[in-house]
Amino acid sequence: THPNSIQVIGAYEAGIVGGFVERLLESHPAAVIIADGVAPPQALMEAATRTHTPLFTSPLPAPQVIEKLARYLAKLLAETTERHGVFMDVLGLGVLITGESGVGKSELGLELISRGHGLVADDVVEISRIAANTLEGRCPAMLKDYIEVRGLKIHYLEWGERNGEPLVLVHSWRDHARSWSYFVAALQEKSAKPLWIVAPDCRGHGDSDWVGAGGYYHFPDYVHDLDCVVESLGVPSINLVGHSMGGTISFLYAGTFSQRVRKLVLVEGIGPPGMAFPDAPLRMEKFLSEMKAIREGTTMDFASFEYPSVEGAAERFHKVNPRLDAERALQLTRWGMRRTDNEKWVWKFDPLHRTTSPQPFYAEQAIEFYRRIECPVLVILGKESRQTRRPDVQRRLDAIRDRRRVDIDRAGHMVHQDNPEALAEVVMAFLS
Repeated sequence: THPNSIQVIGAYEAGIVGGFVERLLESHPAAVIIADGVAPPQALMEAATRTHTPLFTSPLPAPQVIEKLARYLAKLLAETTERHGVFMDVLGLGVLITGESGVGKSELGLELISRGHGLVADDVVEISRIAANTLEGRCPAMLKDYIEVRGLKIHYLEWGERNGEPLVLVHSWRDHARSWSYFVAALQEKSAKPLWIVAPDCRGHGDSDWVGAGGYYHFPDYVHDLDCVVESLGVPSINLVGHSMGGTISFLYAGTFSQRVRKLVLVEGIGPPGMAFPDAPLRMEKFLSEMKAIREGTTMDFASFEYPSVEGAAERFHKVNPRLDAERALQLTRWGMRRTDNEKWVWKFDPLHRTTSPQPFYAEQAIEFYRRIECPVLVILGKESRQTRRPDVQRRLDAIRDRRRVDIDRAGHMVHQDNPEALAEVVMAFLS
């Protein structure tokens, strides 16, 4: 054998290898595999232990083990490069869409997805030569959980296997996708079958991109991002859960694409309090004055607040929501923060979210979206939340043709953090 080789031994060789053990191992093979389901000779086991040589057994025939190893190593050690573009699986054939930034590569990819084809990689494609005449494209590990939406990378978390109808979770203002983790764990525990769950970070939140210079955040942008995430899943319909701001995004999406949502859950997510037309000029004035203050650097009210440690931020987070135990508060804080260059800690969301949006929220407009929703809707409120006492709740609920309401005990506005187990039980029953 050659140094660093993998020696595969079949049933016949296993019967005679006992007399050649020292010779076999003196060349320092990377590993020895005994195939055909036979037990390794005692002499080989002792020598492998003595020389720290990895020794494996396999029930597969030796030729099959060799074939699988050869294919695996060919991919692992293949010459690899990266190209900018969108890589699609079209009828089993890899198709690379290239071109300058902004020409519509991602949009063309989404159009192909809507026709039943598969997305392999968006933005950056890793290409390997796995055989003389064969190239293989894949998504780089660092971009595996991202899609690109008009130049912004939208990050998402995914649990379970890609089977059936996915459950998509949309988080709230200044929150992040990992905030759903305790709810997801409770949901998986209560489900009799594996669940496919997807939770995106809204733009400007979590690990998704910020809009950057000259940009701002509006509900149509969030709905567009959600639409692109759903399109990338390659499924005709989804179950959708939204919390607070994520609830607004979700009912706007369900009211726009009524056939794409099978069931909708709004957790404290019936939309902000309604405003009147006369509110618009004053709101615009407030927005512009805040933008001027940011531009001129005359205020720090809209900057990222820095903390010396995650623990210090978690302590403040716990005081804001005392329903959380200290351990969960610390974990949620770790997920929601990033370290700066000066060794401080800041929340991941874009501080531009601290400013006043120039666009008022009109209840009459929201009600028209509610009226277009055709799927069953479950509205969930925390019993200790101020949302429960809002006088406009019932009017909005009345606009939904097929809805039910549940109030969760021991929960305020952050129901999925305060009482994820009770929330999971109610949602699981509704989805079932």
